[in-house]
Amino acid sequence: MILKSSRILPALVVLFVSLGCCLEVRSCQPILVNVSEIGTCRGYDAERWAPVGITDTFLVTDERVYLYYFLKTNVEVSLAYRWYLGDALVYERRDSHLTEGYHFSWISPREGKRFLPGDYHVEILMGTSVLGTTEFRIEE
Repeated sequence: MILKSSRILPALVVLFVSLGCCLEVRSCQPILVNVSEIGTCRGYDAERWAPVGITDTFLVTDERVYLYYFLKTNVEVSLAYRWYLGDALVYERRDSHLTEGYHFSWISPREGKRFLPGDYHVEILMGTSVLGTTEFRIEE
């Protein structure tokens, strides 16, 4: 068969590319992103990459409050952490290129200041989806 129309060849190329893309997408595994073992702690062991001093109660004089969680994923992801005192957002941070394993984030008062006492919570987000949240308290 001789292709006389200049429209047939581009249509065949589009069809071939479309079928190739379909076959490739069907062979891909689903993306897995799951957060577990979420909590707060006083620090982390850099050698074992594990939380240390797990607690949900801190003092206004503490220098940092650490968030820890275990990320189960089969791709690199970017996550955001939103820290709240009551309903007021007090700090937000983003991390990218995260892979499976334990991860840590933290909050600290401004230099020369102390934490405000109260009930806090922190959310872990991927885009606009909350993957996990944990609560903690800071006391006098």
